[in-house]
Amino acid sequence: MAQYLGFVFFLFMAVCGFWGILFFSSIIPFWLTGWFRMKAKERKGGLHLEVRPTLPEQEGVTVLYSKN
Repeated sequence: MAQYLGFVFFLFMAVCGFWGILFFSSIIPFWLTGWFRMKAKERKGGLHLEVRPTLPEQEGVTVLYSKN
């Protein structure tokens, strides 16, 4: 029984590893293109961060409870 459970665990880990490798290898090209675009923007000029309003500051949002 222990050998069977060990084999099932081995198969489970092998399948997870296989799909994990496929998943990460499919994400790397998108990550690299985004990283190169960001570096190109840095070379052109400084990056400007957008200030986004927090949820209570947005229009149409009603705050029901506030700690302050």
